[in-house]
Amino acid sequence: MDFRDYFDCSQSIHDYNYTHKAVQNLQRLTGTAEFQHADAKTICYHIINQTEIVIFHDYLKRYLYQRSALRKPFHLVSDDEYGEIITSSFVETQTPRSFNPNTVRRWSRVLSSWLNAKTVPRDTIFLLGFGLRMPPGDVSEFLVKVLKTEDFNFSDPRETILWYCYKNGFSYSKANALMTKFENETHESDYGEPFIHSVNEIKTEEQLFRYLHRNSQNDTFNRNIQDAYSAFDKLLEQTKNIISELYETSNYVNPDQNDTKTNHDRITLTAVEMVLNSGVPHRRNGNYVAERLSLLYPYIKNARLTRQHMHLIQRRRCTVKRNDIILLQFFNYSYEMQNAAPCERFKRFVDSTNDILKRCGMLELYPVNPFESFLLLCLLSDEPFDLYTDVMEYSYNQTSPA
Repeated sequence: MDFRDYFDCSQSIHDYNYTHKAVQNLQRLTGTAEFQHADAKTICYHIINQTEIVIFHDYLKRYLYQRSALRKPFHLVSDDEYGEIITSSFVETQTPRSFNPNTVRRWSRVLSSWLNAKTVPRDTIFLLGFGLRMPPGDVSEFLVKVLKTEDFNFSDPRETILWYCYKNGFSYSKANALMTKFENETHESDYGEPFIHSVNEIKTEEQLFRYLHRNSQNDTFNRNIQDAYSAFDKLLEQTKNIISELYETSNYVNPDQNDTKTNHDRITLTAVEMVLNSGVPHRRNGNYVAERLSLLYPYIKNARLTRQHMHLIQRRRCTVKRNDIILLQFFNYSYEMQNAAPCERFKRFVDSTNDILKRCGMLELYPVNPFESFLLLCLLSDEPFDLYTDVMEYSYNQTSPA
């Protein structure tokens, strides 16, 4: 199979194409005859040595190097020089050092953290967008390629306003004024006809507010969040059904009932957590060991789905994460299509998962992300979830790369 049929390998803002390389690495490993017999050690080796991690500070420096048209070799440019470029641009654009007006952090420490950080919060990208006068496409690249999160969320009034300001070269102070104006106006404000249905139609400030108010009246801004809750609930129900069947037909033991037979109604979140994390060892007190003790921790973080997190989602006290949806989908497809050809299972998983993610306003599957690349590899094996569990277990039993 050709992975390029499933993932967008379009060029990024610099010549080094991370997505293309990630797809090539997947193609190289799965194209060998030995892959169908690959064990946990082989997959761990691939994740550690072949998966490309896009480091924020490296991407930022490459971006600054290209934007500033520096002539000296890239590896000879010092952090002080990059700091001067950032400082000069922030002064010129009158951008604050933080979105928090009460911050007391020294500018030198802010610069140092950016130029050495492996990753940063989403708001840091938005701040740099103003400070470096980025067009919206460049901000999108940082969000998607580096942070591996969704692009601008046009279901969020704040991000819609930020996008509008990047598009028009406006300053942060202008964006702040627009956000204050939107928050203070009533949603019944009359901005006339015609309605603005897409952000691509927005040319003026009046059209921006027409779009914002129309979507507020129609509750569009909450629709993606609600779609994510609905998708999670449905996937969790499917997961419980599968676990119920596992308890009925195998030696799985329900941790809450202490027996080998159960039905769907008796499958609790503790049971779901135990099955999904069956490759993670426990401490003597019964808790799972810390993620940082895994050999794969630098590559795969915050991928566990815990009963506490699932409970909060069910009570609508926290939002659904991309990894929540992707992991449940992976588990469900591993069993629902366990007798299908690996290529067919892979194709159906990618298509279905991308449909769900798009419906929830989230980024589609992104093979540069090590966790997602790992799941995609597992799906092409004969027993996807068993391989996933074996790799997780192996990663906690090692102290150095294989």
